[in-house]
Amino acid sequence: MKKKENRIERSEIEGIVRNESRFIVSRNIKMLRRKRGLTQLELAKKVNKTVEMICQIENNVAGTKLATLDAIADVLGVETYMLFLNRDRPNLENISTDLLELLFDLEDESPEFITALRGFLSFCINKNIDK
Repeated sequence: MKKKENRIERSEIEGIVRNESRFIVSRNIKMLRRKRGLTQLELAKKVNKTVEMICQIENNVAGTKLATLDAIADVLGVETYMLFLNRDRPNLENISTDLLELLFDLEDESPEFITALRGFLSFCINKNIDK
């Protein structure tokens, strides 16, 4: 009799990745919608879906088809792939919504600005100025 190994099956890993991706997408949609000043109802009308569906997507209760994500991304003014970007690794629970929105704002800044900002933040962290 063959001994059962203690390992995670591929299907379990795929499920974890799917759930994590859906969580990231739902959070990003909610944040971008709010940043754009849209209600769930307004977004739903613009993508021809129900407000209940938008609510379920944003609260990670239900996933959706890629075509719907394309439509949502278009209304929110971003490329679809941006909905999948995890901008707050590794401590999602500890990052404020305001900080996450700031990260989205910084996306359009020049590489020089981002480098300078990184240097400033490193300086603050090293000097414990963040308190």
